[in-house]
Amino acid sequence: MEDSSIVKIAAFDFDGTIIDGQSGAELVRYMMGTKMIPLSTILRVGWWGIRYKLKLPVRQCEVREAIFNLFVDESVEWVDTFLAQFFEDRLKRLVRKDAVEQINKSKQEGKQVVVVSASFDAILRPAKKML
Repeated sequence: MEDSSIVKIAAFDFDGTIIDGQSGAELVRYMMGTKMIPLSTILRVGWWGIRYKLKLPVRQCEVREAIFNLFVDESVEWVDTFLAQFFEDRLKRLVRKDAVEQINKSKQEGKQVVVVSASFDAILRPAKKML
């Protein structure tokens, strides 16, 4: 007899599992394509990427700080709308079909599905609705 107080959980990472890629890197590319990032920030992010690939010491939050400093004068609503649009324009097409199938299977099995991510809520909200 199964204990009804036990909750089965299926946890999925967003980056690299639900989507085929890394949302942070995609956001940088997206913002570069929309000309939102000044050259100095592009160079700073590029230098961080080189150090990271060479396994040199890096602060994990350095790129996040550089990018989100660009939003400091914007309202929360504007940033949330921008990030939701980023999901629609860029990330939605990167959602892996097999991940969606596994999520649906987990739901059918009665599991609570949890998305684990360091991505921003404004990016994850439309993804969760889609899933």
